[in-house]
Amino acid sequence: MTSTATITNTRNRQSRPCSESILERKNAHEGNLHAQGAPVRIESLTVKADRVIARISIDDVHFRYTTPAIAERAQAEYPTLARHACVNARGKTFGAVMNETSTAHLLEHLVIEMQIRSCADEAAVFVGTTEWIDEQAGIACVQVSFEDDLNALRAFNKAAHFLNSAVIV
Repeated sequence: MTSTATITNTRNRQSRPCSESILERKNAHEGNLHAQGAPVRIESLTVKADRVIARISIDDVHFRYTTPAIAERAQAEYPTLARHACVNARGKTFGAVMNETSTAHLLEHLVIEMQIRSCADEAAVFVGTTEWIDEQAGIACVQVSFEDDLNALRAFNKAAHFLNSAVIV
């Protein structure tokens, strides 16, 4: 299944497909976290005025979806993850789909959780979306809002690291 998200830039109201980048940060300086052999790789991060857009690559089909074991490990590390609001076909929370959703979707919620933990504003609300750009190739687009773009970028890297070192590998 192939799907493409269209993003509206809130500053100038131009629409751009998810794969188009304004500011890309390739994996060259990320060390081995996003190296070719890592199951979950951040191919690029694009910072917009109101969100960060990540192009995620998951080459191995076995790692593209979560399992109950992966969900359990994520829940153990991030206990409020399952209570995140989430628009899905099974319920109103991420917990309703956490056992069998795309790994990119789990990454989205991990990024949101990490931002919640580091945000000084208790009233801050973070939203995100995840879509397959090309499911057969394992390419997904994850978009997450932010209060501080540097915290969001750190959260993406920490979430990918968590998935690669603690959950998948």
